[in-house]
Amino acid sequence: MEYNVFYRLVEDICGSEESEELIADTIMSVYLSWISDAISNYNSDFFYQSRQYIHECWKEGEVV
Repeated sequence: MEYNVFYRLVEDICGSEESEELIADTIMSVYLSWISDAISNYNSDFFYQSRQYIHECWKEGEVV
């Protein structure tokens, strides 16, 4: 289930761009960033937030 949240975030960041290099770089960026810990923290409700909210937090660089 956690995988799906990461997958959707990468998909939202990349948009319609299907460049393998961009997708690989985005995956690494997401997994190595602060948001990985936020998504993986099951004691918070961040994991359960909407796809749009998580993407907006990514763009802002923090939980908004």
